[in-house]
Amino acid sequence: MYKRQYQIYAIAAAPADLVLTLLKDGQVIIDRQNTAPPGSPETIVAPGGAVEGIYEVRVAVQSGTATEYAITVATDAEFPSIFAGQLLPGAPRNGTQLPENTTHFWFFTANAGDEITVVADPSGGDIYLDIYGVGAEYLESFDDGLENEAETAEWTADTTGLYAVGIVEYEGLAIPYDLSLTIE
Repeated sequence: MYKRQYQIYAIAAAPADLVLTLLKDGQVIIDRQNTAPPGSPETIVAPGGAVEGIYEVRVAVQSGTATEYAITVATDAEFPSIFAGQLLPGAPRNGTQLPENTTHFWFFTANAGDEITVVADPSGGDIYLDIYGVGAEYLESFDDGLENEAETAEWTADTTGLYAVGIVEYEGLAIPYDLSLTIE
């Protein structure tokens, strides 16, 4: 019998320090994670072959203050989605490895009216960017269709909150890339 494993990711912008807990039937703690620094994703790998029951994912903030966060349950081992981390203006992510057939999600906060520029520069391959607004609303894709060329996404934030950028290689190749964010 095939026993599927699930990966659960949650992230909030720093300084929020998330605590991610997996419960069974509202009582038994299967796993609790609070190991990543603020602004980095917490991850739980749910056990494969779990017994029947109701499973609950609880997200809390260490300080108890309210904050926006993103959460996903990745169930597709062949084409996984990974919360790669938080983007900050002026703090590029260089040499990030995008595994084969994977989507990386990066998160940042913006205010309504901010002019946002995201540049992803691959070392090979043909990447494209999917942009998601507050509430995980799909906004737009950016793809020039050229291999080994940087993709630039530019737009104006219409709402204050947590945004996401999904990065995918068109043919599912494993490639390194550099990523930067500018907010003006």
